Amino acid sequence: MKEKVPELEKIRRKISNIDSEIVRLIARRQSCMPKVAAIKKKDGLPILQPGKEKQLIATKKVLAKRLRVNPRLIQSIFKLIFKDSRRIQRESRK
Repeated sequence: MKEKVPELEKIRRKISNIDSEIVRLIARRQSCMPKVAAIKKKDGLPILQPGKEKQLIATKKVLAKRLRVNPRLIQSIFKLIFKDSRRIQRESRK
């Protein structure tokens, strides 16, 4: 049975709106990184804190499981987010 195109387009628009919101949330998160970098520098903390990242990923994986989202997907996404957050922090310290 063929799916009706208008119905598919409606769902695609909904997905596109969700995707845009994800990008906005990532931008909001990234905007916090210069402040994080300044605090870490002031307190003598390294940019990379593997234990903290590991703890945060574990917490997000628990949430993912509860929401029926693939925890490995969430782990991969957050590893990329953390990598870019460290980049922003390094650039902020220059």
